[in-house]
Amino acid sequence: MEDFDATRYLKNGMVYLEDLKIQNCRFATLQSEWIKDYLLIKKCVFEKVVFDNHCGRGFFQIDNCEFLDCIFYDTLGSGKLDVQTCSFKNCEFEGVSLHDAHLSRISKCKFSGCNFKNMDLKWKIALFGIEMKDGKIEHSCIIEGGISDNQIYNMQIEDVQLSGGFYNNRMESVIFKNVHLVGEKGMKGSDNENIFVNCDTKNLSFVEDSLRILN
Repeated sequence: MEDFDATRYLKNGMVYLEDLKIQNCRFATLQSEWIKDYLLIKKCVFEKVVFDNHCGRGFFQIDNCEFLDCIFYDTLGSGKLDVQTCSFKNCEFEGVSLHDAHLSRISKCKFSGCNFKNMDLKWKIALFGIEMKDGKIEHSCIIEGGISDNQIYNMQIEDVQLSGGFYNNRMESVIFKNVHLVGEKGMKGSDNENIFVNCDTKNLSFVEDSLRILN
């Protein structure tokens, strides 16, 4: 598999990709402990691309992109991740990590037929307005997150630890196995209540802790 040469798009300290179709390659632009360059991707289509970026401090902004049959192995250290209005179909996420994140967010994205394994996302990451269906999340950890206004359908969530705020999420036909939530959640009957429809929640535990909320 060939590497995608993103240096062709480097200008003024920014790797800027827009309106491209990238397929059948390895995308590994960020590969050092300290990254000065900023990676901005807009309106691109990625098909059968392996993302394999590893850096101590990376900055990604991804807007309005489509990902088909892609694999993600990225480890971003204490970087920042801002992903908005993207769609992911039949993608695999394994070992992706983000530590000491600078107010990162994943918002208004759609995930269909995607699987997540050994995810490790820590410190101030917001997940909201997401639609996720027909996949699996396992052996993963999201710490100090804000999780709200998401719709999750026909998923299996297993061996997962989450902490933060949980508000106004709708889950339908979701199976939980050894899932632990720590933080605050919307009260029953309130506008922020989490809705469970046809879900197996007997292995879903919740511990209230207002100190674990994203500020």
